[in-house]
Amino acid sequence: QQRMSRLPASSPATLPASRLRLLVGEDNPINQRVAMALLEKCLADYSAQPRAWMAISNFCLRFHNDTAEIKSQSVTYAQQAVEKFPTSWQVYQHLQRVLYKLEYNPKEKVVALATTALAHTTKNPAFWLLLTDLGRNAFPLDDNATREANLKQNLAFLEKAQTAAPDDHDVMEE
Repeated sequence: QQRMSRLPASSPATLPASRLRLLVGEDNPINQRVAMALLEKCLADYSAQPRAWMAISNFCLRFHNDTAEIKSQSVTYAQQAVEKFPTSWQVYQHLQRVLYKLEYNPKEKVVALATTALAHTTKNPAFWLLLTDLGRNAFPLDDNATREANLKQNLAFLEKAQTAAPDDHDVMEE
């Protein structure tokens, strides 16, 4: 406590937690290991928060010397977030982004992700509206041979939003 009193007023110890940041020297493997350990601790402490899972997934994706093993951990953490928080649109979008960054041809996995999302019964219209991008990426409309089937899949997201809020005109405007 005596050491804390000697810290300047703007030190991290006196700042609100929302203003604290972690600086990582991405070119330094030791700093990367320290940061990874801190993020894993954060994940253990805040495992009920989707943002904790996405943060460690992002770290694996961005700051680890391009090793395939660490990059694949990014996908694993993102998949675990989808399993743990199946009604959070953010985790679906995060996993989609990770797949597009890491996979040579992520189409099959993005289709599986969209299908997983469509299997849920959440009554939150915003969830469905915010996942329409996932639907468009999984079921593109640019191929005449698949356009009709893919249009049905895309419309399923909008129909779920409408079903969740049938009398809400704002939902239909979105």
